[in-house]
Amino acid sequence: MEIRHSNEFGKIRVQDIIDFEDANDINLPEDYKQFLIEHNGGRPYPCISPVVKSDVQWIYGMVHEPYYASLFQHIDMFQGRIPSWYFPIANDSGGNLYLMSLYHENFGLIAFWDHEGETDGDADQYFDNMKVLANSFAEFLNQLIN
Repeated sequence: MEIRHSNEFGKIRVQDIIDFEDANDINLPEDYKQFLIEHNGGRPYPCISPVVKSDVQWIYGMVHEPYYASLFQHIDMFQGRIPSWYFPIANDSGGNLYLMSLYHENFGLIAFWDHEGETDGDADQYFDNMKVLANSFAEFLNQLIN
């Protein structure tokens, strides 16, 4: 697994993640935190999820700009559009998202969110446009193929 454009918009520190977790009253999985410390976003290679047969265009980092690379901007944009205990960690080239669960029963689970099936109703109760891909961020990365 290679991460292209690793740290392209700057490195982060452990304290940055602690501050993010505290500010949002969340805990992130260790494998994801390690990825952010090492790469702070980037483009994986290989990059195809075999489950949904779609690419991983960019894994978001803790940056404010540019938009396509920003974890912060994607959290804001999709608030109320995805279940509240999930947050966007990456996108495909079609505008769909890869989400991570922070819910205690499936903590760290990675799911694909198809924007074409987005609900006009309560996103917290709608999962028809989601497909489970992996039980952890590391497992998700390890599944990617050419």
